[in-house]
Amino acid sequence: MSEKTQPGGKEGGIDEASVVAYLLQHQSFFSRHPYLLDELDIPHVGIEGAASLLERQVAQLREQNRELARKFQFMAQNARANEQLLERLQGLVLDLIDSDDLGEAMARLRAALEEKFNADAVALKLFGPDVSEASARKLFGAALERHTPLCGYLTPEQLAYVFGPAGSGIGSSVLLPLWDELHDRCVGLLAVGSADPRRFHAEMGTAFVAHLGAVVARVLCNHLRAESGV
Repeated sequence: MSEKTQPGGKEGGIDEASVVAYLLQHQSFFSRHPYLLDELDIPHVGIEGAASLLERQVAQLREQNRELARKFQFMAQNARANEQLLERLQGLVLDLIDSDDLGEAMARLRAALEEKFNADAVALKLFGPDVSEASARKLFGAALERHTPLCGYLTPEQLAYVFGPAGSGIGSSVLLPLWDELHDRCVGLLAVGSADPRRFHAEMGTAFVAHLGAVVARVLCNHLRAESGV
């Protein structure tokens, strides 16, 4: 059974009369601390019917404030997540720039995606004698023509092409066409896979992965030209 403070009584060692006196002497108190009004239960006394309307409006305003607070918290969490993602991406880019040759660049790329980006599978296919560009265009023609990442679900045939036997355990993927801007041609594909079917999806933002694809393509093309003496 809870106790109710009587007029002129005390609660928690605080004298109500002192509180009243203080508020009378500092009538701008709630102007300086308006947030307290959201926490107080103040009944409205006046014309019959007006009280319920005012209380309903106040309740709506309080709910709106709570919703705004939830949205702000969500935005702040997203901002922190994007900042962390940007830091990891920057580290990956610097690692690729520091690579001495194509083999080292590919090894650093695979290690970073698996360790820092929690990829369950990484596949890099550079078109050449062992990897047919025609086969890739047959399977991923639209993505290659648009120069844009392909995110979400891949068919079993597509998964087998990029990931090999490991493709059977992939639930969602990001496929990045690697474009040689100097010669305006696609030189290969970078695929990142996850066992989680919800990890990558068609509606996800692609700014970060598109940037990653552009950097990877530039670094790999530079190494390819250096090794071929072009």
